[in-house]
Amino acid sequence: MRRLILLSCTLLTAAAQAGSMPSLMPSEGKWAITTEMPPEQKAAMGKMDPKAQEMMKQRGMDMDLKAGTMTMTMCLNKQNINRWHEAGEAQHAKAKNDRQCDEPKYDVSGNTMTMDMKCSKPEEMTMHSVFQFNAAHDGYTFEHTMTSPKRQMHMKGSAKKVGSC
Repeated sequence: MRRLILLSCTLLTAAAQAGSMPSLMPSEGKWAITTEMPPEQKAAMGKMDPKAQEMMKQRGMDMDLKAGTMTMTMCLNKQNINRWHEAGEAQHAKAKNDRQCDEPKYDVSGNTMTMDMKCSKPEEMTMHSVFQFNAAHDGYTFEHTMTSPKRQMHMKGSAKKVGSC
């Protein structure tokens, strides 16, 4: 689930790593990114051991099982925008090294950014995301659809700037 929550950050950053920053980006500061959990994820998270829940909180992630959401906080600034997707992914280092994705394609129209990406490793998958920013760029909503030969997953959520870093 954590990797899925970070997908909104990953897709935005992937374009930056490809050498061209999207013209539409969040403003600098501390952000809270809230993702709605599908019922099966909510059930799995409800069975999580208290130690694991505490570790998640220490890494800036908080679950609200009643609401069915998970919120991650992170700081975005000029120094880390190109590494925004790496937050909290240290234990996924091996998987990151094995990941193989094409350069993302994005389109910006007004306050909406659409991104598409295709990956071949560790499994074949396509991702389509739509980000709808507010006028001040201090909040946005997102929807992601990830499709692999085994399944399709749809996620949505929102992000808002909650202060300074």
